[in-house]
Amino acid sequence: MSNIENFLNTAEKDIALIKTIQKTKFSEVYECRLDGKDAILKIKTDCTFENDIGIEEIIVNRLHKLNLTPRILHADTQKKVVIYEKVIGSDLSTVPKANIISKCAKQLKKLHNSNIVCDDCGSFKSKIKKYEHAIAQNSSNLFYRSAFKFIYELVARDKHQVFCHNDLNLSNIMYSDDIFFIDWDYAGFNHPYFDLALLFNAMNLTSNEEYNFLSIYADQENNIDHDLLKEYKKMSLYVEYLWIVVTSSQENPKYATRFVELSTLLR
Repeated sequence: MSNIENFLNTAEKDIALIKTIQKTKFSEVYECRLDGKDAILKIKTDCTFENDIGIEEIIVNRLHKLNLTPRILHADTQKKVVIYEKVIGSDLSTVPKANIISKCAKQLKKLHNSNIVCDDCGSFKSKIKKYEHAIAQNSSNLFYRSAFKFIYELVARDKHQVFCHNDLNLSNIMYSDDIFFIDWDYAGFNHPYFDLALLFNAMNLTSNEEYNFLSIYADQENNIDHDLLKEYKKMSLYVEYLWIVVTSSQENPKYATRFVELSTLLR
């Protein structure tokens, strides 16, 4: 019996599946209706690298109050299931950049100023340590060694920490009447420039667009250390590359091309 069938057979809620959105070795995501409401259901199947449902529930319940993320309709930590209200909108891959730069900047600023307390979320360094442990058998690989060295040295250089999303790719940002961040699998404490770097790389912003974004995010653009931000852009590429390696996602056609691109960019 599949994970979703097992859950539905024992669920006390009125849940009707509509379609499968995504299946990976770590989770399954479905569009559904819960008690007549449109919703998104996620089942965690492996939390080796990701936050578990209990941590995700704590994060989302706090951030929903700030209008940063959709609310949770139901969570079951034992069955590793969480059901969110469905946001009617589009992810950023389909939205013109000019329409959302200002709103993205305001929402990211709100997240980084949220002062969220989450003792179980862990530091960014602790998450990278899991990657290092996962590929320990390849510890002699010079590229991997240089990647981890770069990451650890950058993390040690500036220890400013805020609560970060840590996975701001275009599919994890929804646009409707406002901007909402979704999928808090990797959220935790990190330097704010990591989220900025992820977002700028994902959106492929021009220098002028970055300037406009940072003018809103930082009140004054000249408050930003651009040299440090550049280093975090490089680090975000290393982290993306290592994620593909440790999750064996280079075997997935969705990530295979990106893996080759990153290999070329970073070597």
